[in-house]
Amino acid sequence: MKQAFIIGLLFLICTTISTAQNLEEELDKIFQSAYDPTKSGAAILISKNGKTIYQNQIGMANVEHQTPINTTTKFHIGSITKQFTAAAILILEEEGKLEVEDPISKHLPLIPYDKKGVTIAQLLAHTSGIKDYPQIPEIRKQMRDNLSPTNIVDLVNEEDLAFAPGTEVGYSNTSYILLGLIIEMVSGQDYATFLENRIFKTLDMHNTTVANYQTIVANRAVGYSEDQNDQLIHATFHTSPFSAGAIVSNVEDLNKWVQGLHKGKIINEKKLAKMFANNRLENGEATDIGFGWEINQIGEELCYEHSGLVPGYKANSVFIPEQRIYVVVLQNNEYGSPTPTMINAAALVAGKPYPNPTDSTQISEAAAKEITGIYTLENGEERVLFKNENGFHIKALGGQASRLFVLNAHTLFYKEGYRQIHFKKSEEGRIEGFMYENRRLKMKGTKIADAVPEQKNTVQLAIEQMEDLVGIYEFAPFEIAITLEGEALYIQPEGSNKLSLRPISQTTFLVAEIGAEITFTALPNKVVEANLLFEGDQFKGFRKQE
Repeated sequence: MKQAFIIGLLFLICTTISTAQNLEEELDKIFQSAYDPTKSGAAILISKNGKTIYQNQIGMANVEHQTPINTTTKFHIGSITKQFTAAAILILEEEGKLEVEDPISKHLPLIPYDKKGVTIAQLLAHTSGIKDYPQIPEIRKQMRDNLSPTNIVDLVNEEDLAFAPGTEVGYSNTSYILLGLIIEMVSGQDYATFLENRIFKTLDMHNTTVANYQTIVANRAVGYSEDQNDQLIHATFHTSPFSAGAIVSNVEDLNKWVQGLHKGKIINEKKLAKMFANNRLENGEATDIGFGWEINQIGEELCYEHSGLVPGYKANSVFIPEQRIYVVVLQNNEYGSPTPTMINAAALVAGKPYPNPTDSTQISEAAAKEITGIYTLENGEERVLFKNENGFHIKALGGQASRLFVLNAHTLFYKEGYRQIHFKKSEEGRIEGFMYENRRLKMKGTKIADAVPEQKNTVQLAIEQMEDLVGIYEFAPFEIAITLEGEALYIQPEGSNKLSLRPISQTTFLVAEIGAEITFTALPNKVVEANLLFEGDQFKGFRKQE
């Protein structure tokens, strides 16, 4: 009997070790396929029930000096900072120094009249209607001038509200800067000191600080971007986003943060529930937004997450409360996204992995013909689903095609796996539409045609033809620049990165990166007008006089 028990115990131990090894190998595949170890990269940590079960560092913290990323490397975490700002507000509410239903004018008396009724809760939940400062052209032009938080707020205060407070969701970094100013006003401490004393020290987060681009921070990874030729370059200097995104940290400290938060070390259970409650609009519609967190799902399991982006850095983290799984990915580049790897890793650890392209199968030509065609989405946009020698693809009219893979006869999926299309049949057995699912987001598509329009191929243009298109075009309320570099044309919307133009006729081009199409119209010997088609909307622009 004793021998049998020992044999059984050894079998259980060996099976557990084997399972852990297999999980680590699968996680390695997910992350190593996403990052080039010779370039900038990422730090990853996964914990379950508070215990770290996976950690990896890929790529260089400093490419010039070939310094690898390690366990102590720090990154700008961007908007993950908003979790800390929200917690600070709830700490002050717990102490009776404010209430989240307070109008912001109670704590910021100089706020303009049209914004006096905005509440702290609306700032926290992105329903304030206060415009997002990086999206305002006049402010974007000054982003390299090291604007102070009050400078930013003063500039935004000159803008009208985007919508009546509480009626819509509009992501707003400005709202979180206002929250930082409220924290300072109510606590009598500057934002960085308050977080240091009330959160970082409490959780032994010794590798976390509030910093800007000029601050000297030990072990901080250099932030990188890429040029139009996919060559690594240093990221552009940028005004510090203060309480909307100025924290620098590492993966181990962020694990301490989420564990300490959920163990009640920062705010009590009642305030924690408020942080993760799904806020609703005035009409009762749920927003999938808490205070500093977004509410989503991995498979069928509820999760809380938030991404971060500042020049040179991207980040994302997700917490699955049912299994107490936490995944955080910090990268020192602004190209590519940590989100797909994070989601797929979390699903794998949760025991419900999403499919990947190697899981793709085949369906009959008859079944393939049945699902191809044109579909109208609920928002009025159209999608073309077609099949060629490379498999299934879907695209917006005038946009770039995305590859789809076959899971089974009634489901296609994108490369990431979690974005899927499920086809629906009518009572007569015909395909009548599909349901597009991107985790919690779902959108219905109705089939309106079986025939697929001919796909557009690239054409060759002479240099002289491309030179005729170069210039600045005014699209109210923004401008775009068309430039020629070597033998390639680029489009650069005001305040954004350059995007490549792919000619599909003598006058029409695809902006492949965003799925848009632009057509130029000319008077004799002079291009004067550009028409932009983007997600079903038409924009007309006129060339500036030289």
